[in-house]
Amino acid sequence: MRPTLRVAALTALLLAVAASTAALALPPYRQPPSNPGLVAYPNPALPASTTPGGSFRLVATAEVAGVEAVGAFYRPGEGIVVERLPLTLEPLGGGYEYLVHVPENASTGVYDLNVTLSDGSVVPVPRGLWVHSPDMDRLLFIHMSDLHFGAGDASYKLTSYLLAQLLGADLIFNTGDEADTAAASEYAQAMAYRYTFAFTVPMVLVPGNHDHPIDNFLRLYGNMSTFCWQGLPWLVATGGYTDEVGYLTDSQLDAVEQCLEGHPNATVKLILFHHPVFYWQGEVHLPPSYPFRNPKEDRGSPLSYYWGGKALEGGELQRLLQIVVDYNVTFVLSGHIHRDQYVLYQPPGSGPHYFITTTTSGHSMARPNYNGIQAVLVYRNGTVEFPYAPPSFIGFENGSRSRVYNSIPVDPNPARAPSNYGFIHAFLYPGPHAYVLNITNRYAYPIPPRVILLALPQAGVASYLNASEAGGAQVEVLDIANATLPAGSYTLVALNVSLPQDSSFQLILAEAPDTQPPTARLGILIPRHPTAGKAFRAYIKFDDDVTGVRNFTVRAVADNGAEVPVTLVTPLESVPGDAQVKVGPTPTEASTVTLIVHAEDYAGHSAEYNLTVSLYGSRTATTSTSTTAATTTQQASTSSTAATGQQATSQQAAAPTATASGGSSTTPSGGGLSAASLAAVVVAVVVVAAAALLLSRR
Repeated sequence: MRPTLRVAALTALLLAVAASTAALALPPYRQPPSNPGLVAYPNPALPASTTPGGSFRLVATAEVAGVEAVGAFYRPGEGIVVERLPLTLEPLGGGYEYLVHVPENASTGVYDLNVTLSDGSVVPVPRGLWVHSPDMDRLLFIHMSDLHFGAGDASYKLTSYLLAQLLGADLIFNTGDEADTAAASEYAQAMAYRYTFAFTVPMVLVPGNHDHPIDNFLRLYGNMSTFCWQGLPWLVATGGYTDEVGYLTDSQLDAVEQCLEGHPNATVKLILFHHPVFYWQGEVHLPPSYPFRNPKEDRGSPLSYYWGGKALEGGELQRLLQIVVDYNVTFVLSGHIHRDQYVLYQPPGSGPHYFITTTTSGHSMARPNYNGIQAVLVYRNGTVEFPYAPPSFIGFENGSRSRVYNSIPVDPNPARAPSNYGFIHAFLYPGPHAYVLNITNRYAYPIPPRVILLALPQAGVASYLNASEAGGAQVEVLDIANATLPAGSYTLVALNVSLPQDSSFQLILAEAPDTQPPTARLGILIPRHPTAGKAFRAYIKFDDDVTGVRNFTVRAVADNGAEVPVTLVTPLESVPGDAQVKVGPTPTEASTVTLIVHAEDYAGHSAEYNLTVSLYGSRTATTSTSTTAATTTQQASTSSTAATGQQATSQQAAAPTATASGGSSTTPSGGGLSAASLAAVVVAVVVVAAAALLLSRR
């Protein structure tokens, strides 16, 4: 039987409930069996890198009988093609190390690996192999950090990954805090987002302090305490896990130095870790031996608290800077502080060395921090460009440490940002039997036509497509195909996307046409027996069979014709599918109040319902009311657009508003999570608030 979206979307919503807003929920990522050290390299945090006809090293802790690479690609004229490559194994002496040979006809792109052990068991390594062109003389990489899955706004995380595809990135460097509390469920969600929205882009990931304790990261991603990775013949990356102490230890620096020393011909070298060396914006021309002061003692020190404390006293700071100088390191990438800090480190006779700290890509809770990613174009000769820098980009100029907006914004509401800052923002809503994808480009650059590939877990969406476009945006569904990959069963969707400036589109991928408007009914009342002259609260339950409810408005009218004030109490983004409204105070002479609810789904169908509530204690009532609050649901009128979906393509509805007399409430709607999840959401908000306080420290 074909799997449906309803149960899967519900499960994912429950997994994602810890987010401060439910801007995105996906069907659950089919987590492959944990890899208890059976395959040490490659792993989901560090893919092997080679060319067609090339080879890579595989390190295991058990005997390996075979390796298969499985990739999915869109090819013009052929559509989506799943490529399965049997790879050749060559033992490398003692232990379980192998040289794995890739056939010459392999397509360039990212593959999952199936590693078969001698006992017949299969260990999947999602996104474990990057096959690139041998002629690459430049690399466009995305630097992102601090996604904090399990907290923050999920739409920022979605946009960060999706933007990597839209900009045509070759590689992602991720500097940690992938999870918020290091829970296995958060890593499963992180893998789902990465797999779905950045399917075509390989990623190198180091853990951050929020990935502590490291057990789940080690089990699901692999050991990244230190690493040495030759991504291209001319590019090498190294670094590691700065744990909670905030810096690399001497033994880790030994490994970093050994890696750089072993790749003398690399013209571009990177060091990656989570905690930044500098808390500074601008240029630093001091040699590694300079007697830097602890920033806790001298606010003018360019160092961060992490490297400027114990690492300064123990000499790890000086050693790192000396390594950067001695081996001519091009980039030192980090995150942690949830804001941009760019330092040009150029001591006498050396450099330039670019220390780039990029803001959070999904957890801007403490303003003026904001959400963004950075795109860096680096050439084989070491030339560096920032092709998508915002108008506010100051690069490595001297400036205020708290007012730097260098990153590409994925945040529609960045605090204190320049007026021309703009944003690119995506939002995906899973309806009961559909996905609705919205993308808006209010940024300084157009996104030219580009083919992207989405991997939707177990989604049967081939039967109905619906798109609406604004501002010259174009989205074309090139192909849809179901595929079984090492990570699970997926529906792959190839899209050709073009996003000029000030444009947007909405794409609906559904199991069946949406032909019916949404429905609305009353849930519980608080108090159960509303009284005339007083206010009450009402839960309104929304349902839509396919795409889900997008917007709603609520008015209240008493039986004497008086408008009754309505205030939205619980936004639908916090409790998808349910709205809690405060009604009143009601007129003392009224016997009933009718809630006039107008609801619209994502396919553009709308309906209006009259939900009547009986009131007790009316001064004009001539007959007694029943012992329970009588409620009736009556559909007054319905309307719908054609299935072409010509509804507005805004990202989200406006914030809820209310007037003193007869106000209305408007909010974006979700679907599929009952009011029983309200308590879990409240707990989640408290957790997110506490995390925000912690993350506001630099």
